[in-house]
Amino acid sequence: MPKKLILEPYESRILRQSLRPVSDPLSPEIQTLIADMLFSIDIAQLGRSAAGMAANQWGFDWQIFLYCPLGNDNPDNISVIINPSYAPIAGRNLEEELAYEGCFSIPNAAQKVSRYTAIAVRYQTPTAEWIEKELFGWEARVWQHENDHVLGILCDAKAERTLEKIVFNNTTEETNFWANKKASRKK
Repeated sequence: MPKKLILEPYESRILRQSLRPVSDPLSPEIQTLIADMLFSIDIAQLGRSAAGMAANQWGFDWQIFLYCPLGNDNPDNISVIINPSYAPIAGRNLEEELAYEGCFSIPNAAQKVSRYTAIAVRYQTPTAEWIEKELFGWEARVWQHENDHVLGILCDAKAERTLEKIVFNNTTEETNFWANKKASRKK
């Protein structure tokens, strides 16, 4: 039975260190961690919507993140990403876009961060299969944010790329902000 994982506080060192590659995605240790992560990101456990979550946010030193740019309200929306990497797609002139990002590791805040709009990604699945594909727009942004986690980079640490920060007075204010952002993406 999977167990609920506890989020690491902002001050935790593991949030700022590059994580270890997973040598065997099929190992019982990694498969148990994946099950615990999938259980813990469920909206009923996490308490609110998420577009992704990395292993170090729960205190684990493995290059694994959950990727759910459509939201964590449905298990079918969540992909398990192991040993991720990405590169901007050169044919897109390395175009970047500014947008707000939130992070469970930086509570009650949002940063305006510049990210590539088109990337080529490579990763392993929980069955150890290697996948390569291209991502664009919001999906590319979420990938880059989560990939930064496995490199030990929080979005507020990207000083040269973070241009604006909002600090919310309470959870309701933050929830309303993200609901408005999500609604504007659907238009």
